[in-house]
Amino acid sequence: MKNTYLTEQDNDLRTKGEYAVIAEMTEKQAVNLNLLAYKAGYSSPKEMLETMIGDLTGWGETSPCPEAMRQWYADAHQKTLETYYFRFYLYNYDYTVEHLHEMLADMNIFTTEYQGYCDTCADEEREEEPWERCLEVAREIYKEGGFN
Repeated sequence: MKNTYLTEQDNDLRTKGEYAVIAEMTEKQAVNLNLLAYKAGYSSPKEMLETMIGDLTGWGETSPCPEAMRQWYADAHQKTLETYYFRFYLYNYDYTVEHLHEMLADMNIFTTEYQGYCDTCADEEREEEPWERCLEVAREIYKEGGFN
């Protein structure tokens, strides 16, 4: 009998192909991506990236070293916290698209929320991002439809 994880994974595999991400890259990046995929034994960059996504999300783990992808993500996450903390702050405190809409519609609300972010940064001894940059990030997330 299959365990719950395997059953859920099988059900999820039925949705494969319904989601697409288009990556923009330079010509040299595309050439090098092809070479890296072939060098690693994959038939195409698409196959390599699908394997990496499976390892990263925990839905697939078809490579011989899924823990390496999770370690890469942990390292990247830690590094980005140093640079892009406001984006994480919004995600971490469950800001919804509706809340972002309210913030962007009324700069007094945004300013109040920004002050809360600054207070959190002070508590964690982090340097906060400038108000203008945070406004830009909130607009970007709202435009993309939130964190979903």
